[in-house]
Amino acid sequence: MVKYAGPDDIAESAGTTAAEGRGFSITRMARLLKVSTSGYYQYLKRRAATVLTPPQQRRADLTVKILDIHTDSDGTRIAANHR
Repeated sequence: MVKYAGPDDIAESAGTTAAEGRGFSITRMARLLKVSTSGYYQYLKRRAATVLTPPQQRRADLTVKILDIHTDSDGTRIAANHR
C-alpha cells in the first residue's frame, strides 16, 4: 500500500495541486513514480523544445502555403518579367 505523499519542500512544489490546494514536490512524485528527477526535467526540456515560437510557427505556416502553391502549379514558376 502506498502512503500519502505530502509536500516535501514548498520551494520545489510542482504545478499540480491536491484537492486541498497543497502542491506536491517533484522529488516526492518522482520517487513514487519510480523515475529520476533528472529524467523528468529532461522530459520538460524536450517538450519545451518542440513548441514553436510565434515567428517559427508563422514561418512554418508560410512554408506549407508556398509548397502547396508550388505543387498546385505543377512545379512551374513565373518568370520575373512576366508579371
